[in-house]
Amino acid sequence: MLIYLNQLFERGLQYRSINVARSGLSTFLKICSNIEINTHEEVTRFMKGVFQSRPALPRYSKTWDVKIVLNYLEALQNTSLFQISCKIAMLFLLLSAQRCQTLHLIEMADVEIEENQLRIFPNHLLKQSKPGKHLDVMVFKSIKNEKLCIVKTMLEYLERTEHLRNGTKLFISTIKPHNSVSKDTIARWIKYVMEKAGIGKGFKPHSTRAASTSKAKQSGVTIQTIIKTAGWANAKVFTKHYNMPIVQTDTKTVQEAVLEETE
Repeated sequence: MLIYLNQLFERGLQYRSINVARSGLSTFLKICSNIEINTHEEVTRFMKGVFQSRPALPRYSKTWDVKIVLNYLEALQNTSLFQISCKIAMLFLLLSAQRCQTLHLIEMADVEIEENQLRIFPNHLLKQSKPGKHLDVMVFKSIKNEKLCIVKTMLEYLERTEHLRNGTKLFISTIKPHNSVSKDTIARWIKYVMEKAGIGKGFKPHSTRAASTSKAKQSGVTIQTIIKTAGWANAKVFTKHYNMPIVQTDTKTVQEAVLEETE
């Protein structure tokens, strides 16, 4: 086993990947041969050495201010199909604290708009889905600032794409034949907005999740609301990535916290 783990290390794999391999091998050996290697001294020392060499640290030590991106989106005028696609994708990720995967899987049948709110039903398996646990329906309310209102933007997006659709997915390509888009395409949309808004190149599209929840935390949204919105099982993931104290305050939502300075 040590030879195999060392081969992974020499191939450049990080601690997390090697630890997953160790865990898988350990389970297999325990089931097949009743051999317990997790507590073996040489394996333990090897994994400690890997951690010291390639520690499993958070990708970022800080995150960006959502206001920078919101200011850019608010200033957009005479938007093309590409721009409105980028805009609705970015608003969704910031207000839902979700991944590009969630956005990619949404189908037309999952979307409901009535009165002054938008509801999206996550009817597909997500990364955080587990037996007996799935992401709750996502509810977005209208706001006075129509330029940043996700409900109004979604209505405009649906109107612009109504006669271009040839499938069931919500998000389609901005060029012919307007097929459903991949996660990578959505990630490129998000990256485009970040670059245009002036976000540093060191941040990837997934950083929207950190920016959104960090803003919510700083604005006093409760930890329970944050982890429920993001779909985390508990507060450990949040505290590990942001290293901020858990403080109970009011019942403000993530959406209200992100948009409060724009109204």
